[in-house]
Amino acid sequence: MIKKLIGIALLTFVISACRNVEDSLLETPVNPIQESRLIAYPKKSDLGNMTRSETVGLDWENWETVALASGVLVAPPWTNNPVASDIPEEIRKDIKATDGWDLIVHTVNGYGEQGLNYLIFHNKFTGILKVFYYLEQSGAQLQNTAIWKIHFESPQSLLAFTSDYAGDATKDSPSDLYLGNITNNSAKGYSIGWNCFQFELAYDPDFITGSLQFIPESMTTADITLEGNFESETNGLIISITNSNPLSGAIEGVAKMGGNAAEKWVTKQVTGGAFKKISSLVAGGVKGIVKSGVSKLLGSFIGGFNSAKETTQQVQLKTNGTVKLKGNITSIQSGMIAPISFYISKENVGTLGVWGAVKKPVIYLSPLAIYEEEDKPYEFSYIYQLEGLESYDIQTIVNPELLPYVTDYKFHYDIYQDNDVSIGHALGNDSGDNFCFEMSSLYNLYEDIYSIASCRVPIMYKNLFGDLLPPYGTLAPYKIYLPDAPLGETVGPKRTFDLTSHFIVVVTLTLETNINGVQNTVVSNQTFIPDVKWNPISLESLKGKYYPHVDK
Repeated sequence: MIKKLIGIALLTFVISACRNVEDSLLETPVNPIQESRLIAYPKKSDLGNMTRSETVGLDWENWETVALASGVLVAPPWTNNPVASDIPEEIRKDIKATDGWDLIVHTVNGYGEQGLNYLIFHNKFTGILKVFYYLEQSGAQLQNTAIWKIHFESPQSLLAFTSDYAGDATKDSPSDLYLGNITNNSAKGYSIGWNCFQFELAYDPDFITGSLQFIPESMTTADITLEGNFESETNGLIISITNSNPLSGAIEGVAKMGGNAAEKWVTKQVTGGAFKKISSLVAGGVKGIVKSGVSKLLGSFIGGFNSAKETTQQVQLKTNGTVKLKGNITSIQSGMIAPISFYISKENVGTLGVWGAVKKPVIYLSPLAIYEEEDKPYEFSYIYQLEGLESYDIQTIVNPELLPYVTDYKFHYDIYQDNDVSIGHALGNDSGDNFCFEMSSLYNLYEDIYSIASCRVPIMYKNLFGDLLPPYGTLAPYKIYLPDAPLGETVGPKRTFDLTSHFIVVVTLTLETNINGVQNTVVSNQTFIPDVKWNPISLESLKGKYYPHVDK
């Protein structure tokens, strides 16, 4: 389902800490379970051929224990009973089916082999892939920074939402993503017990099947530096690195936040006046963030709430924070933590991701500029204001498997300027002078984000031969055809206008969901860098009707 809209929205890599958790009381030895297959796919459509273990996999919320291949029974991470884990509680317990979660892959309860202890969830409303891994006592020698390498064997745009700015389905995403554990600990290593990482998937309409690998690695002598407006926050910090081959030395990642820490961070920013046009959050939790408009001023945002204003989807957001890591990423010693490779296809796991952009967004400008004033003290120069944004084009697509669980959905777009984005000669006139739309404190919304103002251009009046004409003063043409209008002191009819684009497009998807009578609202947005073009219809139809194509 394709809608022409505009909009704008990094995937998640979590560098946090992990510590050893004594869990001898939580592990109960049982006889080893023999199973020829390593991986279970609970969502396989052919229910008639499911084994008992696969059928039980559909009722994960009621599990009290899971059986590892080693023969040990352990409590799952979401249980209310004592559990070996330093994962934030709101993250490890956020796996309810009525909130959109599906257990799509596991290697427990009769599957897996020694050390292969994975539970993999996908949320049909947010596109988040959440992975739990259980590290047993026997494999706990590693104390370096935990790094999970996510590797796709096939070309895909499933990782289109992982970088600073979102990509579209026409461009292959990076094949590799590096993530850290989500943890309350600052030790940064792999923890005994349950470890967790998560990241957002975009919907790729062209992806059919392929192998996905999770490869445990580590970073030695890690030095983590937070930059931007995250200050010294570490709880709930989520960072992603999409370099295909991270080198030794400084590696820069995208910083995000998740869970309760993200909500608290937003409240602190609003209270401190960082969001210039927002004085308070009119309601608590996710609903307050969405209703206030804060979510649209962030690089990306995911959250859900119900009619009682309770948070149902844990917040995940990106702002302008970055993280630099100093160290070497290396493979861990064989046998400590088992990697996993599994096939993602509609048959095995369903279709992943929620939505995506079919192509790169485009902003169209009007070719006309309107007279504003004399360009004093320059006798032959006059100020014209570009009429501005005339139309736009973005094609978004929604995962069709989502629709049976959605009562309504809508896309919305917002166009801003971002001082961190600077695309010179955006209109393709390489010999032209670069102008830009104003970015001043009057239009500042948050950090480097600005609302759209005006673009002022000095125009010289010349005849068809390029000779300067006498001053027009207040009798100057009210409108001019800017793409061909002469600028500056150069004599001649040379085209000289071009634009430095700071534009960003924020696309927001709002879902009204219903699973077994449980109704929620889920909001997600991503930020795109659009192409900028003259409106092709106006460019052709208005040429010859305004100066400089009408001889004065």
